[in-house]
Amino acid sequence: AKVDKWGRCVSSGGAGTAYLKRVAHDNLVPQAEFRESYRQLKAAHKHWADHWPERTDPQKYVFEETGIAAYLAALWRQPRFMPTGGARSMTFVDMGCGNGFLTHLLTEEGHDGIGLDKFSRKIWGLYPPETTRRLLVQDVNPETC
Repeated sequence: AKVDKWGRCVSSGGAGTAYLKRVAHDNLVPQAEFRESYRQLKAAHKHWADHWPERTDPQKYVFEETGIAAYLAALWRQPRFMPTGGARSMTFVDMGCGNGFLTHLLTEEGHDGIGLDKFSRKIWGLYPPETTRRLLVQDVNPETC
């Protein structure tokens, strides 16, 4: 009976439910800014999906990483994340970077960081030198860090 009542409340727009949103974790970046950031990054980097040398699914990695980079780029443009002194770039470490595509995207966006992984990947050699020099083969052991 409770499930049936819940189903009617949800399908009627939630009227009469006790749901109250308590956090604003999904409001850090305005949706329009994220969508525009994603549109621009996708247009600039979608060609990677056509020439992906790895065995992994290029559609998944190219567009998923593009979404993450678009979110971070939009987030870092928000006033509360702007560094003092007028610097417009953020510093990042992509631990377990795998194919390094997120590191590549963030580097192309002007951010300063590195990607670390236990093994290099074929695609690393296809990135421009500005990205390649930021991709490092390094085993990270939390016990010794």
